[in-house]
Amino acid sequence: MRIANIVSPGAEHLQPAPADIAADMSSELVVIALEIPMAMDPLRLALKDLVYVEAAIRAERSGCAAVLVNTVADYGLAPMREAVSIPVVGAGETGLRVAAEGGRSFAIVTVWPSITQISYDRVLHDTGLSGQCREIRYVLEEPELSTLGGGRAVLDAVDHPGTEVAQRVRHSCEQAEVAGAEAIVLGCTCMAALTGWLQEAVAIPVVNPLREGHRAAEAAARAHAVRPQPNPDSVERVRAAVAAIATMGASLPANWTPEAADPECGDTCAVLPATAAHLV
Repeated sequence: MRIANIVSPGAEHLQPAPADIAADMSSELVVIALEIPMAMDPLRLALKDLVYVEAAIRAERSGCAAVLVNTVADYGLAPMREAVSIPVVGAGETGLRVAAEGGRSFAIVTVWPSITQISYDRVLHDTGLSGQCREIRYVLEEPELSTLGGGRAVLDAVDHPGTEVAQRVRHSCEQAEVAGAEAIVLGCTCMAALTGWLQEAVAIPVVNPLREGHRAAEAAARAHAVRPQPNPDSVERVRAAVAAIATMGASLPANWTPEAADPECGDTCAVLPATAAHLV
């Protein structure tokens, strides 16, 4: 059975480890139609949702048995479930639920800056787990994306242990444990390669949303019950809308590229208390 692994352009390497894919399953890359990075406001979030929904439609039409939204932000998750008749699983919702098992409190540690809080707020709200989230630790802040070489360079930096950024992630995990978190959720599937290395540094569970999400998608594919067929008119309009905006090219936020560098920023992590994540 084929699991659609929906990723953004340039993130095709974000695939589950071979050991995390069942023998009767495969992970099939489905790339969204255009890049809309860094959802930092409701309008950009809506655009990201739309392109992820269109990717899910393509995945179902290609014969996939289930969809994995390969991002902790779970872009488009709710409308996806109205647009396709196959199961849809979010890496974010799954990771949070694993971390929260048994009533555990948890912290989210993410490599991305605090301008992305809107996405984490939404996943916490939609899963009903805001009350168990002690804090969100943002390892980098927005101007640092430029000084480090842009967002793509950050993806490379967290793809293996030992880099300066990875060391900062590890320190943030250690701080979260000291602050009382009973589990840690990695705040981006791009951090999956650090899981074992980070687990060596703390005594509490470190949850890899990519691994947990793919396993949940496999289980959903096996248990797939008949779902209502989506409204075909609505589906076609989503496809047409994405085709139209794709002609505009990629959408880039500030500080995704080196030109907006601010050398004075980047000495500390930003930490939001649990109450700040509960406002949605």
